[in-house]
Amino acid sequence: MEGYKLISADSHVFEPQTMWVDYVDPEFRDKAPRIVTDPQGKKGDFLVMPGREPEKFGGSIAAGASPEELAKLLEQAYFSQCPPGAYLPQERLKDMERDGGEAEVFYTTQGFSIFRLMDAPLQQALFRAYNTWLGEFCSYDPKRMIGLALISLLDVEEGVKELRRCAKLGLRGAVIMASPPNDLSYANPMYEPFWAAAAELEMPVSLHILTGHGPEANSVGKFKEDRYLRAVSLIHEIQRSLAEIIFSGILERHPGLKIVSAENDIGWVPHFLYRADHFHHKYKYAYGTKIDAPPSELAKRQFFVTFMDDPAGLALTHIYGEDNFAWASDYPHAQSTFPNSHKIIEMNFAGISEEVKKKVTRTNAIALYNIRLS
Repeated sequence: MEGYKLISADSHVFEPQTMWVDYVDPEFRDKAPRIVTDPQGKKGDFLVMPGREPEKFGGSIAAGASPEELAKLLEQAYFSQCPPGAYLPQERLKDMERDGGEAEVFYTTQGFSIFRLMDAPLQQALFRAYNTWLGEFCSYDPKRMIGLALISLLDVEEGVKELRRCAKLGLRGAVIMASPPNDLSYANPMYEPFWAAAAELEMPVSLHILTGHGPEANSVGKFKEDRYLRAVSLIHEIQRSLAEIIFSGILERHPGLKIVSAENDIGWVPHFLYRADHFHHKYKYAYGTKIDAPPSELAKRQFFVTFMDDPAGLALTHIYGEDNFAWASDYPHAQSTFPNSHKIIEMNFAGISEEVKKKVTRTNAIALYNIRLS
């Protein structure tokens, strides 16, 4: 790892205590999330939003915590325990340097649960607020701080407008819901203007864990009580959406579109694409298909995947991923490799060539987001 610094393709900001209230349009201020101490007799600080149960956030500020420390934070946490680097840009650069990083691509923290709102105007207003704040945050050092906008697609036309606004703000990509609501599919033609705009603007589109409307992300049914079942099943939501995106011809129609699977691990991807190729070849004459190229060929051109800690997936980079996988620090969350990213990377990449290691921990992210450090 000597000779270069890391680029994290999936890092996070933790929104300040009053960001949502301060930045949202006035007519939505009373519905905006806020951090409240000891709500409804509960101990600790919680993210509170009208009509929803107060949300704990200890796991979102637990970078570097031991398992024992994490257990305490999950039980009771206060905003004062949040590392300043999670919400102050000047402090973020210090933590980035401490962890051996040079640049980071930023995702939200609190905004993930807002993707599951079904009130379109409210979701749009909250995302506009976050995007404006994030643009200001990243302007502190735009070469090293790459922000990803939150885009509501409950109204696709409004989503396209916001995507264009965010491109003008200097944000470099977008996050959309990992899967649509109400049994909708991303194959639906209603989403076509958004894919076209994202390709035109060269804004990679991320499907991040915990942003979709599937039963796994929403903790409904059998996923509500069984935490371990939910934990190992979350990647299925992105797999369903990816199948819709590939086989509906979206990638082939929009060759400039880049789709990113964020924080869903990587080990499943080579097998998924092998299986997609197999069925495409086997049944394309029997059932017809909207794509000519094999799914794996389209994916190598347009599908990218972030991970923190997945040595099994890295062992398969000779099949897929050398030019498509991108390492993530997940700072400041509990799964973060901070402040030991170099050490964990060395363990993950055991037996992997230095050339591939550098691609996955640096140059793939630079190419995907057109990062210019000089």
